[in-house]
Amino acid sequence: MVSKELLKRITRKIETMPVIDLHCHLNCGRVFKPKHGQLKASNLTDILFYHFVQAELVSSGMPIEKLSEKINPEERVKNALPYLKHIRNTSTYWSLRKIFSDLYGLKEDITGKNWEIFYEKVLQSNQKKNWAEEVLLDKAKIKHFVTPVINRNPKKNPEFASFTYESAGIYPALFDFEDLFSHLQSLLKIKSADSLKEAVNNFFKNMLKEEVSSITTWIPCDFKFFEVKKNEIDTIFKKKKSSFSKIDKAKLLSFALGQILKCASEKKFPVFMPIGAKVVNAYPITQTGYSISEFSSSIGKEISLLACRYPQVEFLMLSATINLCQELAIVAKMCPNVYVMGYWWHCLYPTYIERMLSERLEILPANKIIGFFSDAYCVEWSYGKLSLIKKVLAKVLTEKVQEGYFSEDFAIELVQKILYENPERIFRI
Repeated sequence: MVSKELLKRITRKIETMPVIDLHCHLNCGRVFKPKHGQLKASNLTDILFYHFVQAELVSSGMPIEKLSEKINPEERVKNALPYLKHIRNTSTYWSLRKIFSDLYGLKEDITGKNWEIFYEKVLQSNQKKNWAEEVLLDKAKIKHFVTPVINRNPKKNPEFASFTYESAGIYPALFDFEDLFSHLQSLLKIKSADSLKEAVNNFFKNMLKEEVSSITTWIPCDFKFFEVKKNEIDTIFKKKKSSFSKIDKAKLLSFALGQILKCASEKKFPVFMPIGAKVVNAYPITQTGYSISEFSSSIGKEISLLACRYPQVEFLMLSATINLCQELAIVAKMCPNVYVMGYWWHCLYPTYIERMLSERLEILPANKIIGFFSDAYCVEWSYGKLSLIKKVLAKVLTEKVQEGYFSEDFAIELVQKILYENPERIFRI
């Protein structure tokens, strides 16, 4: 049984410690489109209809049409009220309740009788000039965050310029080779191995102008990396695109990914590599489609081969399936340049977080573990997700201390490492 006094002490210490959020979608003024995130909630819908919550509402029976952004925000809230009672048991709802309780002083569940109070509270906070800093710096203790380069505009939000770092996304194997080419075609027409190399190089040159500090490249679980020679790529490009075989496409993607990793190595960019999720748009569960977890027994081998081939690249692995977590921890143990990072999408539930964290603490050197990223689209959800992670982190560390696995003082040292020092070192903050 967990010691309540020990849990309280460790929890209190964790609450005071600084944090770095290595992946989020906080929008610091570059664009203002919902899919790119924003800095703070403009109204209640930005909190209440975070895509995790949307998925649960629709799963419980709410017609997705009633969530449409074309509907007046207040009407959207009223549409959701009958369905919120069905998701009160989920950990996503726990985080939602934590946001309302800690940030707005609203201790009750949102209902048909009080929803207008919730709505007004969020509107009032949005009018506060320093609300985002108050939530991030004072409440959450998040001292730095990494957001997509499209989201940052230091001139519009200068107060965030000193602690915002940027990541650029390039996804050679996310959907199909055509997606990569359309991503790069604006830079150069791709018709040979040399032009594909040049397109990737130009992409990196443009990103350097934007002060990018990392790259994200998402690969599917069934991805296989081919060692491809230049003349093989030239031969493939002589064919019509409509006649490219599955192997042709895989070789093109491997060649492109190899060039991306070579550039990342030269620029000393860490590479975020999310795996274990498949995005499906055909039947949308939320406004942006939905995803399922996926697994392949060969992906660990492929990651280790990439890590060995590109030893100067630091790979930050994010998994959306619990089935890959032990395998990735072992790869990170065997490969000095592979790290495990946070709890992504379908793993962001206390049961899975607890298991993953406990495994990592037992398997890996402490400097190989990155304990948090929010994936949040507004600061309120940065706080909500971090609260959930801290809750589980305190429980796991308390159990380890009670078991005599390590001391209470060392447990706090570990928190400092995994929440702050490790990401600080990797990003040279």
